[in-house]
Amino acid sequence: MIFGKPKTLKQAQKFLSKIPNINDGGCGVSALSLYRWIKDNLEIGNTKFVFLYPKDEEDRYKNNSRALINEDDEAEACDHCCLFYKNEFIDCDGVELLDRYEWIQMIDQEDFIKRALENVGDWNSCFDRRQIKNIEKGLGIDLEDIKGLNEVED
Repeated sequence: MIFGKPKTLKQAQKFLSKIPNINDGGCGVSALSLYRWIKDNLEIGNTKFVFLYPKDEEDRYKNNSRALINEDDEAEACDHCCLFYKNEFIDCDGVELLDRYEWIQMIDQEDFIKRALENVGDWNSCFDRRQIKNIEKGLGIDLEDIKGLNEVED
């Protein structure tokens, strides 16, 4: 385990990869956490959130395409969420996953992922959202503005 706050992106990814079920319902939280860590510690540049959908989730892709345009439409979870940073697709495991997906959205609106994450019932429940406090502390970031993320019963 890393002692102290991560000093490199690889260390931040390694920290997140140790969170139980981070890629089973926590990938959106992971992407937002990495984004905020990068913003606080590195050059954010042209970093984008990436929503990935398999072939059978075209309806979710289309719904989120509409929700990107109209803020009144509800944003939904995708199959996997990662970042596009310095011309690479990364998640906390550092893996490129594009070959498994038919539909890909590159999103530069931090508010959109916040809206999708607030749709709590739509994300895989394997990820224990009480881990968010550990993520905030471990990465030295703030996720308090995400309605619902920190309102989980102990």
